[in-house]
Amino acid sequence: MRTEEAMFRLINKGRVAYFESDILKIPGLAHAFCTRDSGVSPSPFNSLNFSVREGDAPENIRDNCDILSFEFGIPAGQFFTLRQVHGSSILLLDAPFPGNGELEYDAMAACEGGIALCVKTADCVPVLLADRNLKAIATVHAGWRGTSLQIVSEAAAFLFENFGVSRGDLLAAIGPAIGPCCYEVDSVVFDAMTGAAGEFFKQTGKQGKWKLDLPGVNRSQLLKMGIPPENISSSGLCTSCRTDLFYSHRAEKKTGRQLNLIMINPTIK
Repeated sequence: MRTEEAMFRLINKGRVAYFESDILKIPGLAHAFCTRDSGVSPSPFNSLNFSVREGDAPENIRDNCDILSFEFGIPAGQFFTLRQVHGSSILLLDAPFPGNGELEYDAMAACEGGIALCVKTADCVPVLLADRNLKAIATVHAGWRGTSLQIVSEAAAFLFENFGVSRGDLLAAIGPAIGPCCYEVDSVVFDAMTGAAGEFFKQTGKQGKWKLDLPGVNRSQLLKMGIPPENISSSGLCTSCRTDLFYSHRAEKKTGRQLNLIMINPTIK
């Protein structure tokens, strides 16, 4: 097990099982990388699914939101999600909070408490960002397209420029995502990213096929933004290998989406 993996731990909070990163365990900050367990959605979405777009019933999503709301003590309407489109646009979220679930972005940032910034994943890389002094937080959804557009770098720059966050104070947790063990890609992905991520591709022996370390690329992009390595932690958990814990589009095709969230909450000690 890599050292970074030890920085993530599985937490059971009532019915909900989730991972948290030690690097984001600071007073006034709540975060979670949810697993797929303990919801109401039937197969193939079993069970704590948060996306209706793949075919699950809307009432199941509402019930799953209610479960999370109860266990975390957050009103269901305060879980803010995006309509993720694999781009690089960043939403500045401030009150009031219009268009929950409908705005087409792949990252968002906020400086106010009381709203959980959420990203849905099923292989793509979820990244949670926070200023250690709670000036601002952000979530990032980084698939290969967003990663090729350096969305995590854009999100970090957004926090630097809009909230005065310093590089030494920015913390980043890279959550469960498809790992280099399972993520086989073709020349389209290779050509889109080799300029910035050539060292993260490994040849497979198949013509026009490579294995890609997508979480590694995102970590590298954060390092290049000047964030100290000790401020970044990666889960080392592969969603494709661990479909007992996580949804994986690559491994399962028709499946659900787990929720990853971060929230400024002054009541947390």
